Amino acid sequence: MENKLDYMNIFKNGLYILSPTSYVLGEMLSKTLADKQEKNSVQSLEEMEENADKQEISDRLSESQAKVLQELAIARRIETADEVEIEEYFDSTGEGNVGVKASDKGVNVGVGGSGRRVVKRVYRFKGWNQEIVAEIEKEINSHIEKED
Repeated sequence: MENKLDYMNIFKNGLYILSPTSYVLGEMLSKTLADKQEKNSVQSLEEMEENADKQEISDRLSESQAKVLQELAIARRIETADEVEIEEYFDSTGEGNVGVKASDKGVNVGVGGSGRRVVKRVYRFKGWNQEIVAEIEKEINSHIEKED
């Protein structure tokens, strides 16, 4: 490592003799790069945490958009179906208890609980409502004609 520093000092001194302006610019560049490396190493953890937070927010936004698009697709299919059968079950129940029992042999304390969550969505689409499909085709064709 010390040999490397000696060669760097010799190079800098030679550069100073040949071109003082280049020497000064080289020193400024060297100092700027050293400061930037130090700043990056200190801020890298903070930047990584900030990027992780941004990514988490972006993921939640994408998930919300996907849910909206899914609901719109279901609504569109309901609109175009000849017959629709929908079954939805949503049930959230829970119960809990706390008890104390004292006897001549000792004291018992207990906590208990149970929960149940049922979610079920079933959509059955049968056929196509030809009137609605014809309207959609007209709408698509009118947009294509406008673009041409």
